Amino acid sequence: MPVLLLFVNLVVCYFIGVLGRNRKLGFWGHFFGSLLLTPVIGILLVVATDPVRDKDEAKPVKGKTVFKPAREGDILSESGKGADK
Repeated sequence: MPVLLLFVNLVVCYFIGVLGRNRKLGFWGHFFGSLLLTPVIGILLVVATDPVRDKDEAKPVKGKTVFKPAREGDILSESGKGADK
């Protein structure tokens, strides 16, 4: 019976890790957090941590201009507008 409870605990911790894979701590952070503490604390960690932001969505710094490089498609569409005239 204790082996079954240990297995169930590992499976629940694995699913908590899967839920937290796109969060700041990642899969392993949430997995080991829920394994070392409890699965209930692990779920609270998933809810409390922020999602990982894309690099394109960088936070603007107050008073600073954030440089966002142009994409290749933007450059081609801009240069093609006036080239025929």
